[in-house]
Amino acid sequence: QPDSDSHTMLEDMVSALQEHPQFQIVEEVKAARIPILRMKFAPRAGLTLDVDLSFQNTEPLPNTQLLRAYSALCPRVRDLGILVKLWAKASGVSGAQHGHLSAYALTLMVIYFLQVEPDVKLPVLPTELFAGEPGIPSAARISWPCGLSRADLLCRFFRFFTEEFRWGSEVVSVRLGRRAAAADGVYSELRGRFSSRLHVEDPFLTGRNLHCALKPEQESDLFAKLWEASQALQQGALPT
Repeated sequence: QPDSDSHTMLEDMVSALQEHPQFQIVEEVKAARIPILRMKFAPRAGLTLDVDLSFQNTEPLPNTQLLRAYSALCPRVRDLGILVKLWAKASGVSGAQHGHLSAYALTLMVIYFLQVEPDVKLPVLPTELFAGEPGIPSAARISWPCGLSRADLLCRFFRFFTEEFRWGSEVVSVRLGRRAAAADGVYSELRGRFSSRLHVEDPFLTGRNLHCALKPEQESDLFAKLWEASQALQQGALPT
């Protein structure tokens, strides 16, 4: 059940923002475990930002810190994440509110691919380093170069998830950063691990399988779009 204080604050914020000309209320997700207010913010002409606002929710802070640390290792990490999320949005396969994977889950897929790709081997950052504090922990500030181009990485990302990844039995786990089956004991807490679904482990809430937002029909569409993108890139065309 949603926290009553969070629900009250959400209602108060809606009332305040409805009078602000730069904010547009898109959706009030009241029934979620953590109520969320989805908005569009237009700070100036020609620029519109998507904003998700929640209250009394500290769970995303370690996640945000972890993703920031990975992005800081090399610009290629950040760039590939942006490219994949832009592709997913254009292909209509992102957005947990629509039964698709969240942008967070897609970013974890990018990091996992970079960790397990033999020609990349992105270092695995221990999750215990991240408590949600500002900045990047000193132990995570390491030097790591990537010798592959953005185009090569993008092509390999699509090929990995359509031809190499064991869809339905392997787990996307940036916490481990190695390939392992869902039946492995290291995933004993992961909910739904024995179902033939895409498995994406939350690196901090290890019992949470991020496929919880992904509806079966949208999962089929996701794989089809990944396959189409992979084939297009291998033929020298742009993914659609």
